[in-house]
Amino acid sequence: MSLKTIAIAVVMLLGIVFAANAQGVDIVLGPPPGRPTTGAAIVLPVYFHNPADTAVDVSLPAALTCRLSSALVTLEVVATRTDPSVEIIPVNARGYVKALYALDLPVTLGGAIRLEVAELGEAGVIFNIDDAAPSLAEAEPPAADLQGTEKTHLDSFLYIYQPYARNIFFYQPMYFLMGIDPEETKFQLSIKYRLFNPEKSISQKHPWVPNIFLGYTQTSFWDLASDSRAFEDTSYKPEIFYQTQNIDTGLAWVKGFFLQTGFQHESNGRGGDESRSTNYLYMEPSLIFLEEKEVLGLRIAPRFWLYVDNSEDGNPDIEDYRGYFDLGLTFGNASRLVFDNHFRWAQEGASIEVNMTYPLHRLLRDNIDLYLHVQYANVLGESLLHYTERTEAVRIGLAIVR
Repeated sequence: MSLKTIAIAVVMLLGIVFAANAQGVDIVLGPPPGRPTTGAAIVLPVYFHNPADTAVDVSLPAALTCRLSSALVTLEVVATRTDPSVEIIPVNARGYVKALYALDLPVTLGGAIRLEVAELGEAGVIFNIDDAAPSLAEAEPPAADLQGTEKTHLDSFLYIYQPYARNIFFYQPMYFLMGIDPEETKFQLSIKYRLFNPEKSISQKHPWVPNIFLGYTQTSFWDLASDSRAFEDTSYKPEIFYQTQNIDTGLAWVKGFFLQTGFQHESNGRGGDESRSTNYLYMEPSLIFLEEKEVLGLRIAPRFWLYVDNSEDGNPDIEDYRGYFDLGLTFGNASRLVFDNHFRWAQEGASIEVNMTYPLHRLLRDNIDLYLHVQYANVLGESLLHYTERTEAVRIGLAIVR
């Protein structure tokens, strides 16, 4: 099973019930059939379900405004009805019908994509786009890119010269959080990079190869209370890891089971007495439970690690403060409130971090793609420099990945 199959396997038909034309019709947005490729034309199925005991007529919009979001970019493309002559469609009592809409995928999109349609309320779907890069001979963007604002979208042309950029994905949460105590301000950036193209010969011969990633996470602690607004400490965390495809457990109530194992280095980039560094070998299984209709999910992700070549000069006893285990629990509604929690236990005591995120587009009339992020931390060893100290902080800010 390829990496692309994973994304398709976790397709979530986000069938959000909403009143269409005051007729009480349920609408479900389906994924495009087959394996879409970047820049290609696709057909989007839209299902209209009539839960009532009497037949109704549904007015089909001539066009749909589709917002397509990848890990790197969000674009809007107009999808048009494949049969323009059919404007009203009858739906039998307790029956359903399907309408088809066509659109061209922008050349800047690849990988896992979330598609939302403004005219259908919160209806949405997640699917995967094969990330075959266009050649110079295929440099002309598809028709949808030459209409409206997409006509001047520079990325559509720059991507031709950056085909490897499709291998970059978000990884850990990315945020900027200001502490209620400004001394405790914190921000984090994180990406991962797939080394091998899943469509090429070595990946076809050895299907496990595309699951190898490079990762990089940077966590900075910023003292905004000081006169110089100095950075108190920064952790630089490069790593290499292997992430399995979705493992079939045979349990219908388990939607996903993944295993990640890797090697991570962490250091603070300082010299002398303030130098800190360590290395980890780790393993992290993940269990995912999902109620698809309400998009309610739970992820249980315990991580276990061993210290390798730990600095005996800067942090010889870091395991007493950070321990060997982190229990990650993430739960909530994909389009609303989500909690991400971490619990650790070490010889010197317990640590807990609670993160609450909420999409701001729900508060600001769908005009901004950021999350409101609130974090409570009561942890030992949050930063490498002060790994023997306990940090207790409340932070609030914005996140682009939660």
